[in-house]
Amino acid sequence: MQRGLDRLGRALLGAIASAALIGSASAAERLTLLVPNNPAFLQPAIDAFNAANPDLEVVQESVPFDTYSDILQTRMSTHDSSLDLLVVDQPRSAAYSARGFLVDLTADYLPEAKGKLFDAAIAASIVNGKLWSGAFWESSNNLWYNKTLLDQAGVAAPPNDTGQRWTWEQLVAAAKQVQAKTGAPCGILFDQTDRYYQLQPLIESAGGGTGLTGEGNLTVNIENDGWIKAMTFYQDLFKDGVTPPSVDADQARPYFVGGKCAFFVGISIVAGQLDGSFAYGIAPMPYFEGGEPVTPNAANALGISSLSTKKDAAMRFLKFLTLDAVGNGLAVSVVPLPAANIEAQKREFADLEAKSAALKGLGALIEYELSHTARARPETIGYTQFEAAFLRAAGDIRNGTDVKQALATMRVELEAAFQQLQ
Repeated sequence: MQRGLDRLGRALLGAIASAALIGSASAAERLTLLVPNNPAFLQPAIDAFNAANPDLEVVQESVPFDTYSDILQTRMSTHDSSLDLLVVDQPRSAAYSARGFLVDLTADYLPEAKGKLFDAAIAASIVNGKLWSGAFWESSNNLWYNKTLLDQAGVAAPPNDTGQRWTWEQLVAAAKQVQAKTGAPCGILFDQTDRYYQLQPLIESAGGGTGLTGEGNLTVNIENDGWIKAMTFYQDLFKDGVTPPSVDADQARPYFVGGKCAFFVGISIVAGQLDGSFAYGIAPMPYFEGGEPVTPNAANALGISSLSTKKDAAMRFLKFLTLDAVGNGLAVSVVPLPAANIEAQKREFADLEAKSAALKGLGALIEYELSHTARARPETIGYTQFEAAFLRAAGDIRNGTDVKQALATMRVELEAAFQQLQ
């Protein structure tokens, strides 16, 4: 992606040069940004912003993902006004806004965001009609395939054509054929093996809905036919040896990149990890026969802390990181998730596709999915509890627990947890 970085860098030269002419001004006002990821991900964008805005200095504080929400809760409950900006996992927008963590961006940001960010990226940060954060990353899933294995098995590759999208039933049949002909240890692998983000599209394509309904999405509805169909399909993948149960979410991407699996359902980050050791290709994410195509959506956004005493300055950085195509392009220069900014994403995938003919059409495919098939995770203050309960249930189902029993256990757990929130 170096060519893209060079182009983005040239676009910033004028701004940086102008900043240098300002001379020795007073000390820059410091903005503190709390992040739950590797700080290297956003540093190129932060460096560019700081260089072009010598009166401000954005500084990251990075904490582990697993403890991020607890640390944020502690800092907000102690009225820590030193925190100005925070990364918001979009499904947690409802919980964070309900707790008063975030500034309402509806009036000062939303009108400018429309037309610059994908509609799906905006919608995932809206709770009760108000916008609480600005997306800098987006997400979607594609079907990646090992063309070398498919050719060895004499299996035709799925077309990169949303009008000829494969069904899950077709995919399983093809995967089994590849395994039988080549001895490959894996037919189908999910990037995030048993997480709701990855499996929600199967459930919704099967007609099961998100699993939550009612006021505030605090009524559990996970024992319907769609949920049972999708989770039985999921269990059968492991039972039939199509998906190896020993490969977890941290190992899935390296496993596919290592050439051991015929098909991989995952995000665009894998494009930067494939090294040409085998031929590969891309296609749309499958759907259930008789159902509708559904793809996952939502990623990280940036919010302004309600306790910040520098809200106007924080808004300047928020707009640079999200609404400025150069700033947003730098936000995906280290980790190639789809940019939430429409123009930045076009540039991002033009650069990525120039690296390999096998990636041709990836940008158009993701843009189509974001505009037509993307579904956000349920908007609810109980999302953290829901996600954790799903992870446990999916793990049990993966390991052979009866599907209906696992879902019933999940429902009871969630009803008890949600009772505490009402």
